[in-house]
Amino acid sequence: MRRLQIQHVTTYQYSSAVNLLPHTLRLRPREGKLIRIESAHLTIAPAHGLQWQRDVYDNAVALATFTEPSHLLAIDSQLILQHHDDQPLDFLVAAGALGFLSYLALFFLPLYLLWFRNPSERFIRAENWEALARIHNGGPTGYRRPSTLNYWDRVQSNL
Repeated sequence: MRRLQIQHVTTYQYSSAVNLLPHTLRLRPREGKLIRIESAHLTIAPAHGLQWQRDVYDNAVALATFTEPSHLLAIDSQLILQHHDDQPLDFLVAAGALGFLSYLALFFLPLYLLWFRNPSERFIRAENWEALARIHNGGPTGYRRPSTLNYWDRVQSNL
């Protein structure tokens, strides 16, 4: 079992006071056999009313209604969950899905290549997983940027 702490912070600042409409908040994972929420804390400013509901997929949904105009909207959600899946990537991929993934790759690859601005960098020169991850994080020349090394370290720790 792994314990994970998740924090989500959203802050909006306005130049003048605004009337905030109701906000639907989906800040919790759905609990089930493998995931259990150990603790949760939600802080919202300005003054508000909060009503918890379940949607048709059994997700926890909060409806926040605000009672006064404000220059600021701040939402801070913190939770600790228990994840009981020892092998999260242990699954089978159906044969039909592999064909679909190939189709997606053929569809998105030209769009990905158009994203590169420098014509000399239009083709990915990723000889290994590190170069590919650093290109993903830092753009077409990401594999040469020292700033993408931290991203590669995080990827390696999750492999």
